[in-house]
Amino acid sequence: MLGIIILNYNSWELVIDCVNSIKITIKDNAINYKIYIIDNGSKNDSYEQLSKIYANDNRCVVESTGENLGFSGGNNYGSKIAIKDGCDTLLITNSDVVFTDNSIYLMYDALKKYRAALVYPYVMNKDGSVQCNECMIGKRDWFYDFVILREQLNKSLPQRIKNKYFINVDTIKEPVESNMYYGCCYMVDAVKYVNVNMLDENIFLYYEENILSTKLIQNAEKIIFVPGAKIYHLCGASSDSKKIKMYVKKSRDYYLRYYKKYNKLLCYIDKKI
Repeated sequence: MLGIIILNYNSWELVIDCVNSIKITIKDNAINYKIYIIDNGSKNDSYEQLSKIYANDNRCVVESTGENLGFSGGNNYGSKIAIKDGCDTLLITNSDVVFTDNSIYLMYDALKKYRAALVYPYVMNKDGSVQCNECMIGKRDWFYDFVILREQLNKSLPQRIKNKYFINVDTIKEPVESNMYYGCCYMVDAVKYVNVNMLDENIFLYYEENILSTKLIQNAEKIIFVPGAKIYHLCGASSDSKKIKMYVKKSRDYYLRYYKKYNKLLCYIDKKI
């Protein structure tokens, strides 16, 4: 069974659109699925509203974490419930995602066909333009970690250097193996996901994709980009810019130290830049 995890924080109206798109996308019972709506300690009445709306919907389960566990903690909370219910495949999605026709089935099919640990879709903005135009094919080496991952340095790089690490997604017509996924929506094999301990709850927000991708690759697992599976990512949630910078810096330092094993001096210098 496919367990679909939707993590909500203060945006219950977006959840409704996401759920509706899932039900439209999965037609004719092609996939046996259940939707797990996880309220991640919202400060408004999201949990009450969602509980009321889906009270009589046998496809939906509404749960509350009771407090904000962060992106990793909230999604793991939902994943554990789904796995306990017998789900062998998980689709983890932001609440501000809208699925297009056949997108979920195409990801599900690719996950099984390629025996992948994780697959992810083609992500669009609300107007249909591409949101993430790069599929990573290069090695996750020191240059990637210290130059490409820094937006201000990445912008100034010549395209010939970027081409060693990325392919433009619009040139890809068939599912292709990647070294990185886009975190707003992804599907995983539950057993392989558990084998790498799912998302690392030591980080509250940001760098989840880098950490999970690193764990999967180190475990010789496949990450597959599925270009035909298209979704809209509305970017509905807003965050405090100072908090964002704090979380990015903290999560980046954790990733470099504990997953890439760079020495303390190098990580210290990187943190001060």
